[in-house]
Amino acid sequence: MNKKPGGRKFPWLIVALVVCLSLAAGYFFGTKRAGKVVQPPPVEQTTASKPATSKTDSAPPLMQEKIHIGKIDETSRFPRGDECRRVQEDLKDFFEYLNKKPYVRQIDPEIDTYKWFNRILTRLSSNLPVPAGENLDPVAMANHIFYFFRNLDAKEMRLIRDVMVNEESTLEANMDL
Repeated sequence: MNKKPGGRKFPWLIVALVVCLSLAAGYFFGTKRAGKVVQPPPVEQTTASKPATSKTDSAPPLMQEKIHIGKIDETSRFPRGDECRRVQEDLKDFFEYLNKKPYVRQIDPEIDTYKWFNRILTRLSSNLPVPAGENLDPVAMANHIFYFFRNLDAKEMRLIRDVMVNEESTLEANMDL
């Protein structure tokens, strides 16, 4: 097996030459493009002949349209107490629906998901994460990553996961409550 004479002896030299030429062309065209400066539009001669007025002395232009400022009609909406009561009843209905599901009964046969929901909210809100500075402190970053695991029991985590998996189709509508 003889090698053919006259073959390319240094293929890496050709590759290096192509790379160097590419870098030189990129640098040349990049500096030429950066050298172009956009000229501001010429200032009109009429503005130079006018005396300069300060902006604080001039009054804002008057609006031609009058803005109607009226009282909000409170009778057109639900009274605030009724709306809150309706949302609370919808939440209770959703949790009663969850109480009947077999995947919830498998976790605990005597479960009341509304009480668990209140307990989970209380535990999570008692130890809130700090929303700033987590990229500066690795301990804060670790606390944020494991926030749910530190504050919730295994049964509570399983309940949340099972509800999210099994109620995937209706979860968005239920979260709109």
